[in-house]
Amino acid sequence: MNGNLNLECGVDNTGRSYIKSQYFTSPFHISKPYWDGESLLVQITSPTPGLFGGDKLTSSINILQGSHVIIANPSATRAHTMRDGKAKLHQTFSITNDSILEFFPSPLILQKGSKFYQRTDIDIKYKGKLFMIETLAPGRIAHGESFEYELFDSELNLQYNGTLVARERFRLEPKKQEFNVLKIPYTAAYYSSAYVINEEMNYKCDWINRINSIQNDKNKIGVSKLVNVGWNIKLLSSNSLENHEAIFKIRNILMEYFSKTSHQNRMLI
Repeated sequence: MNGNLNLECGVDNTGRSYIKSQYFTSPFHISKPYWDGESLLVQITSPTPGLFGGDKLTSSINILQGSHVIIANPSATRAHTMRDGKAKLHQTFSITNDSILEFFPSPLILQKGSKFYQRTDIDIKYKGKLFMIETLAPGRIAHGESFEYELFDSELNLQYNGTLVARERFRLEPKKQEFNVLKIPYTAAYYSSAYVINEEMNYKCDWINRINSIQNDKNKIGVSKLVNVGWNIKLLSSNSLENHEAIFKIRNILMEYFSKTSHQNRMLI
């Protein structure tokens, strides 16, 4: 299966963000967007059961000047057992001047024997803003699976105003002995990574202490400064519920930098 998604969002003459152009093939599907008076919620769904070896997905999302878009997908992405090959996802994001993208996909669930490669390329122009959180589940916990996938291989490149501010390579192979040290905090950990780009936050750092206060015996959290602008937040949770609640708190804390409306009142997953 080769799936493609191209999405471009802009602003109309009334100041409302809208979908300017869209194109998608299976397994992608774009549901009817919702305008809440401040931002446009776009839900990307997948009617297929999941990904198999050899599947290739490509997505390109372009947020034009002045638009504010929230992208979410209501159901988790699943990678099934693979005898041959791996599933691949290449996602690119372009965020232009004075535009905002909030990207909140549901967790990626790697089932027993699966192999998944993901590449993310993000280009943000001056005064563009990004708030994205991605989560990796340890497996099908309800079926007794925990870290039984073969491979998770992820790389990310993030540019702001023409400067590379983050480059990350993340490779997990649970069958290798060195992976065991990652199970020390929690045997079935949920891992989340958030990238936050907003120049205003460079001068108001009180939010960092509020983020760090989320840490407890069931959640480990850390905040790192990127080059010139932006932050990376890492979260390791003992289970799905703890992960969901911690992410909800993170979004509540940071929402004031991206929206005039509180997180509880927004139409979000």
